[in-house]
Amino acid sequence: MYVNIENLKKFLGSDEAFIALLMDKFIQECPKETARLKEFAGQNNWERTKAVSHKMLSSTKIFGLLEFTFILKQVEEFSETRTNLEKMEDLVYKVEIECKNVLAEMKQIRATLPK
Repeated sequence: MYVNIENLKKFLGSDEAFIALLMDKFIQECPKETARLKEFAGQNNWERTKAVSHKMLSSTKIFGLLEFTFILKQVEEFSETRTNLEKMEDLVYKVEIECKNVLAEMKQIRATLPK
């Protein structure tokens, strides 16, 4: 299980409509940002790779996505320091997998919340 809805409710309050809104935004943006991350890393554009990973981190932290957050922190750090760049392709692949897995679960949870 990736998304802990109970922790999210504690963190954000029990406003399910607000949680649903945040989920909708995440479901919409995660694939787009993941594609941008892959594109920029593939171009060795480390400034933009860092910027995208940093942007994605705020969402993964809100939802308590620990593994996803850990991977994005590595992408951000390695992009910023220009170190361990040989690991970047694998990390970006892991971001893609995490995005797919989290989205599948989040869509199921989202279906149980108010429209």
